[in-house]
Amino acid sequence: MLDALIQLDNALLDWAGQVRPGVLDGFFRAITWAGSLAVLAPATVVLLLVLYRRGRGAQARLLGWAMVGTVVATHAAKLFFRRPRPHLLPEGIPMPVDWSFPSAHAAQITTFSLCLCLIALRHYPGGRAWLIILPGTILTVLVALSRVCLRVHYPTDVLAGMVLGMVVVALAVRLSHFARSDDAQ
Repeated sequence: MLDALIQLDNALLDWAGQVRPGVLDGFFRAITWAGSLAVLAPATVVLLLVLYRRGRGAQARLLGWAMVGTVVATHAAKLFFRRPRPHLLPEGIPMPVDWSFPSAHAAQITTFSLCLCLIALRHYPGGRAWLIILPGTILTVLVALSRVCLRVHYPTDVLAGMVLGMVVVALAVRLSHFARSDDAQ
């Protein structure tokens, strides 16, 4: 079973390298940054400050605990699994130095976007939440796709990162009392 999964992973990675137009490499290099801590850590800090200033403590705790939990869980999993990265990089793309499984970029952008979606649903109970949900979902999918198209991750690395992000958010919802919160609306 594991051998079949590895073969499928390699086949999908090869396919992604063959079908992606090289002209999109610049786009994918740019979009992949949206899942990096260099972008998400400052964005998280700014949002935490805004949420706390507006009396939305449970929402701030959800975002803070989820992001920290995702970073810790992802890097612990990388050390546990120690899966090497693919050796199929297009020219001019530097190989990340850490392990491949799970994708930290995919986990982090999934966590960040999912938290924003939950906060938007709480803050904008009408249809306006889609103004945050739709771009967040698109960005999450594009970052995940970029990791495979740039060939720095296997598809299962990305999928595992996204699932890990969702699990950590689910735990953070419970820990932050987000579901029962009476934060000011």
